[in-house]
Amino acid sequence: MVLTGSIRITKSTLAPVQEGHISLQEPEEITIAELKAGSIFGEVSLISNRPRNTNALAKSPQVVVMKITTEIIEKFNLVIQKKFQTQLILTLVQRLDDMNSKYIKLKSRIQKD
Repeated sequence: MVLTGSIRITKSTLAPVQEGHISLQEPEEITIAELKAGSIFGEVSLISNRPRNTNALAKSPQVVVMKITTEIIEKFNLVIQKKFQTQLILTLVQRLDDMNSKYIKLKSRIQKD
């Protein structure tokens, strides 16, 4: 969770390399999102217990981030856990909706070309 400042979430893209070969290509960083204070990130890793697949980069000189783990959430009372889970679901739904909108715009642009 971003408490102060802002961060940029990026994903490095690198073409797959055949076994036994070496790639000299620089990965391209694509900005996925720009998050401000109050935003959460890493929710997919938190829920799925899988390693994260994006990077978070500080975008402002002073950024304060609070790491929330499953163990921390389980220590909250049940009312707080429920509120946290509800907020997490709302965040995931909003991001999925945003991603769908971007996909539709991109598909429309590709079909026009």
